[in-house]
Amino acid sequence: MNTNKLFPIIGALLLIIIVYFAYGLITGPRLFKDYERRVVKIGKTSYRLYVADSEAKRMQGLSNVVKLPRNQGMLFVFEKPDTYGFWMRDMNFGLDIVYLHNGLVVDLKENILASTFPQIFYPISAVDAVIELSVGEIMKSEVRIGDPVKALK
Repeated sequence: MNTNKLFPIIGALLLIIIVYFAYGLITGPRLFKDYERRVVKIGKTSYRLYVADSEAKRMQGLSNVVKLPRNQGMLFVFEKPDTYGFWMRDMNFGLDIVYLHNGLVVDLKENILASTFPQIFYPISAVDAVIELSVGEIMKSEVRIGDPVKALK
């Protein structure tokens, strides 16, 4: 085979490989490799959640993530109950937010778009944990206020 014809093919393959790995570096699984993971059931659906249990991890949140994989999200854990605010800084996709206190859903915010930044979203009462999911997950899972969040193995 003519080597002049191989160069464009090799170049295209290298470009695909570089794009694939670059995309992987800024998506959840690679970005959150050092995070604890928990599997929980909310409503009718199970989710794998990355645990943001330090100030640095909570500040990072899902910012700069390109896409959240299906049935995944982030669990923000707080040391004491309060009305913690959430915003959409550096977000590339919309979110549904599930506010928790003592393992029960106490408030829900749906279809929060990235364009809402700098608006801050607060729960109606003090919470000790918050779950962020992709837009539409609250409706899909039929999550309701008062529902328990069940830890799975």
